[in-house]
Amino acid sequence: MKISDQELKERAVEGELTLTQDPAEAIFLLRDGTGISGEMEMGVRGLDHNSVTSLVEPEIKSGDPNYWVKVHAATDLVRLVPETNTALILEGQALTLAQRRAIEELDATVEPYLKRPHQNTVRHSVSQSVVRVSPYNLSDISMNSERERER
Repeated sequence: MKISDQELKERAVEGELTLTQDPAEAIFLLRDGTGISGEMEMGVRGLDHNSVTSLVEPEIKSGDPNYWVKVHAATDLVRLVPETNTALILEGQALTLAQRRAIEELDATVEPYLKRPHQNTVRHSVSQSVVRVSPYNLSDISMNSERERER
């Protein structure tokens, strides 16, 4: 089950979360590069990452032991941690070009922090070009070939 960026944006507005085009203000990045604001003030975020709960319920329940794995798999969100300048992703998660550009703008370190229970469970197509992330090094990212996308 995938939750579209449009649906996430609608739910964010309904849940009184703020969308931003400034990656430095974001604590999450959607596929199209739109951020969910961390309500930064004086360099400190005022919003916890658990605020995303309103975006993924009822599809994903917050008490689920695989909650964050399911959130990343369903939304392809990148979880930004401004305190450590880190972009957290699901192991094997593909980044869109928009997400990659935002991460590069932040000069953030990409870190796969969760393992997929079944590597081939989640497959999807993205209208934008998709890139694969090598752990910890954004400069190693290369465009997927058509063969890789078909796998």
